[in-house]
Amino acid sequence: MPRSPRGHSIASVLLQVRSPGRSRLGTLRPVAPAVVRHALLTVEPALGLREAAMPSRRTCPPSSATQVQLGVLDGTEVLLVERLPAPGAVVDHTRTTVVLRPGGVGRRQAGCPRPAELPSGGHRTEQGSCRQPARRREPRMSRSRYEVDPGLRRAGRLLGRLTPSTPGGFRRQVRVMNALARRRHRPGRERSQVRGDIEVTQRWTPRRDGSPLRLLVVRPAVPRRQAPGVLWIHGGGYALGTPEQSLATARRLVTAANAVVVLPDYRLSVQAPYPAALDDCYDALLWLRDSAGDLGVADDQLVVGGESAGGGLTAAVTLVARDRGEVAVAFQVPLYPMIDDRPTASSRDNTTPVWNTTTNTAAWDLYLGDLRGGDVPASAAPARATDLAGLPPTLTFVGDIEPFHDEVVDWCRRLEAAGVPVSLEVYRGAFHGFDLVAASAPISRKARAFLVDGFRDHLARHRAPQPARR
Repeated sequence: MPRSPRGHSIASVLLQVRSPGRSRLGTLRPVAPAVVRHALLTVEPALGLREAAMPSRRTCPPSSATQVQLGVLDGTEVLLVERLPAPGAVVDHTRTTVVLRPGGVGRRQAGCPRPAELPSGGHRTEQGSCRQPARRREPRMSRSRYEVDPGLRRAGRLLGRLTPSTPGGFRRQVRVMNALARRRHRPGRERSQVRGDIEVTQRWTPRRDGSPLRLLVVRPAVPRRQAPGVLWIHGGGYALGTPEQSLATARRLVTAANAVVVLPDYRLSVQAPYPAALDDCYDALLWLRDSAGDLGVADDQLVVGGESAGGGLTAAVTLVARDRGEVAVAFQVPLYPMIDDRPTASSRDNTTPVWNTTTNTAAWDLYLGDLRGGDVPASAAPARATDLAGLPPTLTFVGDIEPFHDEVVDWCRRLEAAGVPVSLEVYRGAFHGFDLVAASAPISRKARAFLVDGFRDHLARHRAPQPARR
């Protein structure tokens, strides 16, 4: 396990957490900025931070807008990076959390690194001693690191170390991440925030069991009529995540096409296995259809999309929509979807960063529950569907070294064979979620441009009138 410049063993990086005051954290104490920079240097775009907002190696104290502390959550030490809002900002301040391996905090030296760096790469402490950085191992990958796109290699080196390598490690990461991201929401309470020219509103709708389902509605601050309506489903291996993590994608679609984007807070597999998440997402689609008039949405341009597990739920929702005939989907956007619980050539013995064979297997175990190893329905693992005719046109992309490559490519080929228009882009040397965790890389910018351009093109070419109500 690599060591940070101050002796911390870094186990994993968590997603951005909002309203951190509700997290159950123990005692906090300051941490030198060099520690944080070592952990977050390559992943700040995915966490909502920017390099300019991070403390520099050449700067001892953090900036006035960034606070760094060390805390304890359920026996696990975590780094907390808080970015405070500008005066008058309407959004909460943000907190990024880096989980440290329990017991991984080594002996702390007094003071923080001097601004000057040694020619050899070591850092001089206040006592004048020179400490050479630990030699770093490359991330374990089943394929050579030189197959990784050059713009992703730096992120891959860090994220390869942070990706769990055991089922137990994955489950622990899921527990901690969900505990930190958990925030109490008062059912029925609707609230809105306007940021620039985009409005985010919290709405509620009842689930089929009567419990409340939270929805985030992202749309132009000045409403437009006959806008495309998008149900965008967040990823997280079906086991973790919140709709807030998809706000950047939602804002991008709003800006690109004046869309109205609905983000459902579906139940995670650790709360309830299949079909709970699918039911929530399908019910959210029905809510979008029924609320089209109030939201200013054109009901013949309803779109479903998502990343990773959200892409898998996208494929499942469109299968169910086709079979039930209650709602028509103009096209779907499942990005590198998680759709096959069975091993494929690319998902077997895969140790690439972010998502590997171990995390994939553990996530499917949680999602399928008692169905694992038995008769798994296509609505749980859409790659098992044999009849793909009548599904909506599909826009997607995937990296060629990630576990989902083969299942996505095969699924798209079968869609085309069934007469479904498919627009697929395969990015060479890209691991899972590369467009999110290495957002500044050229290949990530290219993928986002493909998504936006393809989204506009599909809006211009595809419509699906709603069926008559029964």
